Amino acid sequence: MNNELTQHWKNNLKILDVAFQPIINIHTGTLYGVEALLRNFQDVGFKSIFALFDAVYKEKLLYSFDLALREKALKKYTQIQSYKNIKLFYNLDNRVLEMENFSTGNTTKILKELNIKKENLCFEISERQEISSEFDLEKILQHYKNEDFSIAIDDFGVGYSGYKLFYDSTPDIIKIDRFFLQGLATNMKKKLMVRNITHLAIQLGIKVIAEGVETKEEYLTCKDIGCHLAQGYLIQKPTKNTQKIYQQYTNIIDIIKFDRRISDKNILLKNNIDKIQPLKLKTKMNLVIEYFKKNQSVPIVPLVNSQNEPVGILLESDIKEFL
Repeated sequence: MNNELTQHWKNNLKILDVAFQPIINIHTGTLYGVEALLRNFQDVGFKSIFALFDAVYKEKLLYSFDLALREKALKKYTQIQSYKNIKLFYNLDNRVLEMENFSTGNTTKILKELNIKKENLCFEISERQEISSEFDLEKILQHYKNEDFSIAIDDFGVGYSGYKLFYDSTPDIIKIDRFFLQGLATNMKKKLMVRNITHLAIQLGIKVIAEGVETKEEYLTCKDIGCHLAQGYLIQKPTKNTQKIYQQYTNIIDIIKFDRRISDKNILLKNNIDKIQPLKLKTKMNLVIEYFKKNQSVPIVPLVNSQNEPVGILLESDIKEFL
């Protein structure tokens, strides 16, 4: 590949480190994924992550550098005990497509070498970054969607594209910006906006992460509104120690458990909901038929992928037609 990294940047990569911040299921407190965050950038002479990436971009080494950084982050991600069952959220610089040496398939090669499934990686693309005349956010979003990667839009609601992204290139996940969460519990204007964003996303099959949750009140309000996932200092600050990424966060489980706002009606509703065991997406047809034979009162069954994420439903009537 052309534009190989100089020795200077190779040395910098050795010094740079990756921290992880957990993203959890907002209703259960269990780990859903981790966001990779760059650390030690001050040690290589930069005041911010943005300044570092600007420097690499100016030298036209952005794609080469980013690929090397992806590999570094993915290798460290495999040190997390439950990594096979969680997603890695990796922040992607929107300008990589501008590099002359940009080519397809390189991330897939890295994943195969590390024995990581493609569905475990989610690229985060920020809506904040300014879009040049030669490049737009939709182009990079569509490129990685075409490569079958999950895509998350970071800082949603404060950028340049807004709801147009929902229409043109539906992402898999959106992360609602911290701005909307500050004072959310008492600010009716913010609450209305977050509710509208969340409900529209749900209707389009998009998961919603409440990003930057710092208080119990913010957490519970986001949970009530319908956000699927949460991330922030209330749960855990970013850590470079992979041993400190936990499968469950007891501090959050306690907040959910002792939420006094839960009414008797909610408890009654939970008691009357039937739990249906889902089927894996790649379940063989003979096992599907056997499932419906054993569960004759179940007319419909949810389908999940290897990470137990819902991807669709299967009707008993469809099986009858197949037979």
